[in-house]
Amino acid sequence: MFLAGSLVGISSYHFSLPAINPPSLAKPPVSFAMPMSIEPASGQTVDGSKQVTFVSEVYKRVGPSVVNITTTQYAYDFFMRPVPQEGVGSGVIINLDGYIITNNHVITGATEIKVILANGEEVQGTVVGADPGTDLALIKIEPPENSNLKAAVLGDSDNLEVGEWVIAVGNPLGLDQTVTVGVVSALNRSIRSQAGIPIKGLIQTDAAINPGNSGGPLLNSVGQVIGINTAIISQSGGSDGIGLAIPINTAKTVLDQLIEKGRVERNWLGIEVQEIYPRFARRYGLPTDKGLLITAVYNNSPAQAAGLTWPRKDNLENPVYYIIVEANGATITRESQLLEIVRGLPLNSSLNLRYYKYDQMFEKEVPLATLPEEAPPVGII
Repeated sequence: MFLAGSLVGISSYHFSLPAINPPSLAKPPVSFAMPMSIEPASGQTVDGSKQVTFVSEVYKRVGPSVVNITTTQYAYDFFMRPVPQEGVGSGVIINLDGYIITNNHVITGATEIKVILANGEEVQGTVVGADPGTDLALIKIEPPENSNLKAAVLGDSDNLEVGEWVIAVGNPLGLDQTVTVGVVSALNRSIRSQAGIPIKGLIQTDAAINPGNSGGPLLNSVGQVIGINTAIISQSGGSDGIGLAIPINTAKTVLDQLIEKGRVERNWLGIEVQEIYPRFARRYGLPTDKGLLITAVYNNSPAQAAGLTWPRKDNLENPVYYIIVEANGATITRESQLLEIVRGLPLNSSLNLRYYKYDQMFEKEVPLATLPEEAPPVGII
């Protein structure tokens, strides 16, 4: 799995960089463009010979909304000297105030962000907010005078069907304003974000997506943004015909929070878990061969307040273990199932858990809390 961004020396999906703190900015009201009506122009001819396709028409309308993003961050060599590294990605303007949506992994750790508009103008970008859980970020530019910014139209990704034409526009390998075409190959794909959080409902496409396409739009045949290109599944590191995009409806759910708070607030329980399988259960004599074994409980977390604990090394002769088997009435066998339930509940609501303590079954209502900003994001439910 590879991210579709490009950073010198870093290409694997599993790299991790320091988070960047969103600056304190005024939060003006934001209005997004409403869907426009575009009739595909397939079959139209110019000068009696040149055929204009719907792809050409879509690009003419949406191309000016697509930007190139270049970031600078610093790594250290063997002698601990700072070495600048340049990353490239894409983004799409979503309103005329200069808000641009891109991927979190494009801007993570960046000390400088440059945005190159479709007309070649270069401006500084500032991070407004980022959400590692969806791999989305929002940056802002001050629109240059007489720049005539054009905002893309956000469509509805819930109405997509397999086989629909889609168009990707972006900055693959630094080649700006590149257009590729394909179809929706599948829906509801899942990957884990850089923060280790499952992202579900992804759009799979065979439109060529390469490093540098990250953050660019995936468009439908009438020029509406229906996804944000984010990753590829590839053995070569380049396009193997399996690209993944975050549905635009997922992005819509986080945009307001990113603008208002710079982050997305989510529930947390405050535990790390190990999925149980039959061989594991037999080896350790567990009372069930399905469920989630709690392996860590964070201080000041809802789980700690509820009295949940884990098999600590200082008590190996008589370890206390808790195995979660149900949450809100749903059978739990995978970590992603529990995470989806916890994150899907209203903020600060309660979670009903059924679990084994030793070989006895217990049931408890656990009040959830908001995930702290300082909490390490990887592996936490």
